[in-house]
Amino acid sequence: MKWEECSVRIDRDKLRLVAITDRRIVKGELLRAVEEVLEGGATAIMLREKDLSPRELFELAVPIRQATARHGAALFINRSVEVALAVGADAVHLGFDALDVTTVMSIAGSQLAIGLSAHSLDEVATAAEEGVAYVTWSPVFVPVSKQATNEPTGVDGLRGVCDSTSLPVVALGGITPANARTCVDAGAVGVAAIGSLFGSPDPRATARAFREAMTS
Repeated sequence: MKWEECSVRIDRDKLRLVAITDRRIVKGELLRAVEEVLEGGATAIMLREKDLSPRELFELAVPIRQATARHGAALFINRSVEVALAVGADAVHLGFDALDVTTVMSIAGSQLAIGLSAHSLDEVATAAEEGVAYVTWSPVFVPVSKQATNEPTGVDGLRGVCDSTSLPVVALGGITPANARTCVDAGAVGVAAIGSLFGSPDPRATARAFREAMTS
């Protein structure tokens, strides 16, 4: 399936800089850091707090949804379809160990786009067949905030993935302002970051540096 045939799509501009949350590494309060990365130019926030209950995740998602709306950014909820629907998120992001895409589509209907984490060409091909809106490809480099479970593919691996699919590919894993441009030049529609943004002493300035690096 081509990207244009997906039932619910995400504007590619919203995939330019996806800030993935991790409140355990944030330098201060998460909501403040979210506001700062949005001010710096993040085009989407992915709320990824796997240890929270659905109620706790919902309570955290509500003000983040308000913040993304103020800044014209998208909100993606990791794994929880029910929370994504409850807060009016733009997408739910799944791993291959989460609910299958067909089931999620039957629940979400036309209300949510679906993103998927991919780590192999077979997973990307399957994602395209199932009609997801975008994939993240990781790790491209050695991750900043956590230990990689797969070997980094480097820019050449990322380029191979982008050349293999019409789906928007978001580069993830060890992405910094210094290497973000190489990912876009390799065909990625954008980049996603966790530690280099939310672990930064100045998330606003770091987000701005990402955007400037990708547009220079």
